Amino acid sequence: MLKWFWTACAAACVLFLSGCATSGGNRNDPAAIRSSPVASERKQALLSKGSLSGPEWLELAELHTADRSFIAAESAYWGALTRGLDAGGNWRARMGLGRCDDARLQWASAALHYGEAASMLVPLSDRDAARAAQALSEFRGGQIERARKTRGLIAMTSAPQVADLDRLLGGKVAAPSPRVETPVGTSARGLAARPRGTGARSAPKIVSRIEWRATPTILKRTEPMGAPTRLTLHHTADLKPVGTSFADVAERMRAYQNGHNGAGHFWADIGYHFVVDKQGRIWEGRPLVYQGAHGGSDAANSQNIGIALIGNFSNGVPSAAQVRATTDLVGWLCSEYRIPSAKVYGHEDIKKMYRLKGTACPGAKFDPTLRQIRASVSR
Repeated sequence: MLKWFWTACAAACVLFLSGCATSGGNRNDPAAIRSSPVASERKQALLSKGSLSGPEWLELAELHTADRSFIAAESAYWGALTRGLDAGGNWRARMGLGRCDDARLQWASAALHYGEAASMLVPLSDRDAARAAQALSEFRGGQIERARKTRGLIAMTSAPQVADLDRLLGGKVAAPSPRVETPVGTSARGLAARPRGTGARSAPKIVSRIEWRATPTILKRTEPMGAPTRLTLHHTADLKPVGTSFADVAERMRAYQNGHNGAGHFWADIGYHFVVDKQGRIWEGRPLVYQGAHGGSDAANSQNIGIALIGNFSNGVPSAAQVRATTDLVGWLCSEYRIPSAKVYGHEDIKKMYRLKGTACPGAKFDPTLRQIRASVSR
């Protein structure tokens, strides 16, 4: 016990002396914000404002952190995450939540937040700063081997706190073999990582998760997809109509994700891999490296790409733009992963295959479109 006590004390001293243990230097670090009359006035102005945007919640959280009001800061960071931030903002919020937990000696929780920050589509230096903070929290919590593994993921040895980390761990840690760690972006458009395909056909235009401000996938709830072998089409059957603007659909995408992540489901992310709106825009859903939550069971979801069309096709039909976009998307995915037309299903087909209960999906009026899409894949 004494050994672990003195080890934790040594870690705490190193962190204190380093001045900025859990962030990427002074960049966006609330600890660097001096408590001043101007900062106090700004905090009061935000507190008195009726409704705050995501960036405003983030600013308030960082002002609370500067004052060491960690409980208030934690609440504000969560407020920021639920109101939409870009990748950099999400990184700052997750780093802030980690700092709040570190301040209360909740090292396991802090490490989880830093791990989420390391999965963001942000510059490598920021991801490495998050990994260093994660490894330090793991070390402080007594998870020495886990801290070593996290240290091995750091690419830039000049990242803040790496020297301190190496001293604590007793020397440098060799980097592991390259692997897909998280669905960080792999293209200029910011699309998440996905299984390797044939590359025989160009992908259609897809609205990335970054563009609709998706929250990160909850990695501990995921299952790997592997190589996709089939594809299932759904309708969203919304109770309320969805607007036609980009902002309207982006808001609905966030609502789908929040509903799927929250009470009643507790899934890792939005259940579908893609969503197609009535204007013909294709929206990136759950990253394709992860199994979806759309078929109705683990067996039904296995190696199964889920595509949902916005609308209710029990009493209506998809728009012409929606049909064209879905045909393009299915054609690309079938080419990319060598999926035959016989493996393009409607959700009702999958449910019958696995003897699952549920309402008709994607609706009887979608049947002609499904036949049309299958025929296009066969050509």
